[in-house]
Amino acid sequence: MKLRVKLQRQSQVIDFEQREPSSITFRELKTVVSSRFALEEYDFQLSLNKLDSLSSDDEQTLSSAGIVSGDLLHIIGSNLPEASPVSNESLHLQPMGLSTTHEASDLNAEASDVSMITVTSSSSETEQEKKDTDMNNDDTAQPNQDDPPGLGVQVNRFLLEPLVVRESTATQVPVLLEQLYDSASCNCVADAVVVVLHTLMLESGFVPQQVVSNEDGYVQIQ
Repeated sequence: MKLRVKLQRQSQVIDFEQREPSSITFRELKTVVSSRFALEEYDFQLSLNKLDSLSSDDEQTLSSAGIVSGDLLHIIGSNLPEASPVSNESLHLQPMGLSTTHEASDLNAEASDVSMITVTSSSSETEQEKKDTDMNNDDTAQPNQDDPPGLGVQVNRFLLEPLVVRESTATQVPVLLEQLYDSASCNCVADAVVVVLHTLMLESGFVPQQVVSNEDGYVQIQ
């Protein structure tokens, strides 16, 4: 699962590898975010639309709040610091985000720990996409001898996945769009277009509503 987190003009990508939203709590996510944006001394919340905070319960899971892979989250709060440029770097965090390292040499030594979470940051979205691609190509060409077989290929595959619809290619689409398409059982092009529009709305910050049918057969949105 990958999420984009943004503070003013500073944007970073947080990669939880193969973990599902149902296994990640807001406490764990906010711990990683506070470390990446240096917000340990600040009170902040996460929001999809820059106005409404997602959850006041840190033990609530991301899936219970409707968060899916590829979502863009905004950091909101009073008296937040001005965002400063962040150099391109990758951190390896243990499951609760307690251990970090900023040295590139340490990254190679810790790459064999498959239980760690990889957090990739960038100073700009477009530059990060290019740098991630170059970094992945270098890692593939020169794999670490201590890495388990196939680990580098697996990590590179997740880093190259598109996060949002506009990043889709002829062969790859975001995980959210793929899941919605499979669950919708599309029978024609029009159905597929509706699925794409629905995905774009979710990416823009719309929250899914529960749809039920009453006794008269009318559809109600709760």
